[in-house]
Amino acid sequence: MRALILTTDVIFGMFVAIAIIAVTLSFVNSSYESGIGDLSMKRIASDIIAVLDYNGTLDTLNAASIESGINHLLPKGMEMGVNITVYNASFSRTGSVAINYGGGGRRYGGRWGFAGFRGMKADKFAAVDYWIGFREAG
Repeated sequence: MRALILTTDVIFGMFVAIAIIAVTLSFVNSSYESGIGDLSMKRIASDIIAVLDYNGTLDTLNAASIESGINHLLPKGMEMGVNITVYNASFSRTGSVAINYGGGGRRYGGRWGFAGFRGMKADKFAAVDYWIGFREAG
């Protein structure tokens, strides 16, 4: 009788151990199936927007210049969209610029804000909504 209980206990323990290993491996593999983790993608997008803000590309509000800057900085196999909403000094919406901001799929997004200055006075403010994702095959 002790042998039956011991065998059952060992089989149950092996089943639990295999289940834990399987769940752990599936979680690890799903997080890195692209080679770039979720957090890394968010950081890439944030860094690209920060560089475009720092070098003044966002201040131009020129869709072609911004798209060129994004394409220059974006890693291969990825795509990014940007929607910039511009406000004047009294916070009234004055315009927007959208670049590749449609579509679907697995994406990660964020928001960035910046101000445009004329001399020592801020004359416009903008909110940049952005997303980043993997380019879909097709």
